[in-house]
This record gives sequence, C-alpha cells and structure tokens, in this order.
Amino acid sequence: MTEPIVSDTQSKALKSLFLQAKEKKQIDTVRSEVDWFFKTLKSPKVAEVFQKARGGQKDRAIALLLSSFKEGKEEETFLKKVKENQLSGKDHKQGSLLSFKEIELAVKKPATPVKGVTYLTSKLHEISQNLILQATASQWVSRWPLFQDKLEKWVRYEKKELTAKVITAQPLTEDQAKKVLAKIKPLVAADHTLNLQRKIDPSLLGGLIIDVGGYVQDLSLKNQIASIDQNVFKARN
Repeated sequence: MTEPIVSDTQSKALKSLFLQAKEKKQIDTVRSEVDWFFKTLKSPKVAEVFQKARGGQKDRAIALLLSSFKEGKEEETFLKKVKENQLSGKDHKQGSLLSFKEIELAVKKPATPVKGVTYLTSKLHEISQNLILQATASQWVSRWPLFQDKLEKWVRYEKKELTAKVITAQPLTEDQAKKVLAKIKPLVAADHTLNLQRKIDPSLLGGLIIDVGGYVQDLSLKNQIASIDQNVFKARN
C-alpha cells in the first residue's frame, strides 16, 4: 500500500491536521466525527439548508451544525437552530435564505469577543472541528466529500487497512463472501487488515470483479464474452 499523494495547499493543511490526530492518538475519534458530519450533511433537510445558503451563510450553517453534535436528535436540533438564527425574509430571485445572524464557531473562545456576534461551541474534538472547517473552506459544496475521501485514505494507510471491492451480478451469501476473502487474504501483507466491500452489478451476468487497492481482476462473464467476441473478430479479419 503506497501513501496517498498530497499536492494542493488545502490538502496539505488537512494532512497537517491529520498528523496532529495521529500524534494525539485521536485518529479513531476524528474519523468517526468527520463521518458523522458528512453523513448528516447528506440528510435531505440538512442538504437543503446548504443548497439555499450563499457565501458566508454556509459558514454560519456549518457552525450551527457542528454545535448540534451530541445534542440529541442532532438533525432536528440543527434545523431548530437554523430557524432561530435565520433572519426573516427571502431572496426571491435566488430562492435562498436571506441571511443568518452573525455566528461564529468558537473552537477557541476569543479573548475579546466581537459585539453582536454569537459564539457557538461544539462537543466535537478540536481537531475534528478544524478538519471539517478546512474541508468546507471551498464554497463548492460538491467538493466537500472529496476531502472526506482524502482523510479516509490517510486513515486506512496509517491503520494498514485495505478494502477489497467485490462486484458481482448477484448478492454473495455470507459463506461465499468468506471464501472470497480467504482467497484474497494471502495476497495482502500479513500486518494489514482486509475488509470486504460488496457491490451488485447485474450487467456482469455472472462471475465477479475484484479490486484491491486499485489492482483490478475482471473475472466476470461479461468480460469473458467480450474477450470471445474480440477473438472471433480477429479470426475473421
């Protein structure tokens, strides 16, 4: 397993925060909390808030979401906070939320608070908060999950976790899954943990495709038929 490449400035900042989590032995905590954020973000009602928000409104919505962590019924808590902090009125042209009150997430409370600004706190680990704030610095919400993927790759590399993706035409039984895993395991370094990720693709017709760390072996019936067709075509020509 090769270490994921870090190139752009934002990724380097994320990697620096990840290394802090490693140093403080908080990788599992940070992984779990970042996963919570992105999972909650996919909820239709939460996603709608971010889709309608513009510019700095996104930052305030993030602060409200992070402050809802471990508050019980987190999604409901977030939506309630949005309603409480949303100024009345709509931007009819854009159909967006007009604005939120001045809100900031206080990872560290400022020594001199700014008048008129509400400072929120979160029960997330400080590194998790900083990672999420860094990952969501881009105004393009569609880019945010890309940084979650980067973090997950770093975690898997550090914890020596490998995922074997197995695509089949029909769902594997538990017994079949164990047999596939047993066949792949000897190909992986002994100090690595191997997880099986299953996916269904009826177009394969039969057989399976195995992808371990980017190394792909296509043993599907679809691929075999394509190979036969290609050989027949060559023979005719």
